[in-house]
Amino acid sequence: MEQAKALDEHAPIRELLKLVREGDWMKLQSASLSSRNFSGEDLEGAVLREIDFHDSYFMGANLRCVDFSGANLSECFFNDAILDGACLANTSLRSAYLRNARLCGADLTGACLDQADLQGTIYNSQTKWPQGYDVESSGACFEVP
Repeated sequence: MEQAKALDEHAPIRELLKLVREGDWMKLQSASLSSRNFSGEDLEGAVLREIDFHDSYFMGANLRCVDFSGANLSECFFNDAILDGACLANTSLRSAYLRNARLCGADLTGACLDQADLQGTIYNSQTKWPQGYDVESSGACFEVP
């Protein structure tokens, strides 16, 4: 069996997206993909666990049911992104921008939301927040069915 090549941290976005779309997430696990632009991309259902995405852009991206568990998403831009059903458990979203994003049914248990901007973010009764997180003062809006 052929040995998997290590991922070049400076690989073009198209190469990274190909790995994601083919479900070959093991080559991405624990990679550092900071300061990348995934804005507008369709990553629905991708498994992106424990990846360092610090300071990356996901604005307007389709991130439905993406598994970001354990990832570093600090200072990332998720404005207008769709994160419905996404797993954001045990992630760092410190100083992340989630303005007008959708978090309906997302799992944020254990996530760090220190200084995250959730102004206008939509959530519902299925959204799981970190223990003790004050969603009422976050600026997020409850989706009325």
